[in-house]
Amino acid sequence: MDNILKYARYVFNTFWILITLLPICYLWVFNIVLSGGTQENLLSINIGISTILFGVLGVWISIVYGEALSSLVKGTDLDREISLKNIGYLIYPMLWCVLSIIVCTAMIFGRYLFRHLLIELNLYSASLKSSASILILLTSIELFYIIALFKPILKVAIELRTKNVKSAMEKGLFKNSRKS
Repeated sequence: MDNILKYARYVFNTFWILITLLPICYLWVFNIVLSGGTQENLLSINIGISTILFGVLGVWISIVYGEALSSLVKGTDLDREISLKNIGYLIYPMLWCVLSIIVCTAMIFGRYLFRHLLIELNLYSASLKSSASILILLTSIELFYIIALFKPILKVAIELRTKNVKSAMEKGLFKNSRKS
């Protein structure tokens, strides 16, 4: 079973890399340029999604894993290791959201600041392709982390389900209803 999970992870990661690299290659090979206005709209959308995701994850960590956060500061080494394992699935997407916000904001400001210089050096078209490639990469990794968030959600759902089944068994709801 463990080998099947490793193989499934390998196939998923390979598929995700191809989904990310194919549009980037398509932009450069076929000389396609997204307009600056379109890219600014997409960058603004990416910033908005990253901001919302960062806020939701922050609330999620503070409410659900509040004890894990306090044990990171006050606990023993074993407590810290367990806490990091519990909240690790949420910390990496939060860090990526912050990085995505910083990069997208820098790309928007950089375009305004250096537009005339890039036009003078005949690099404006290449800069649009480069920023589109970065945007595709950022969006792809952000989507990957959003999908990765389902792992802790499933873990919580499975724990809730097993608790419900155990409590139902204790109450006798799953007893055999046939009369002997």
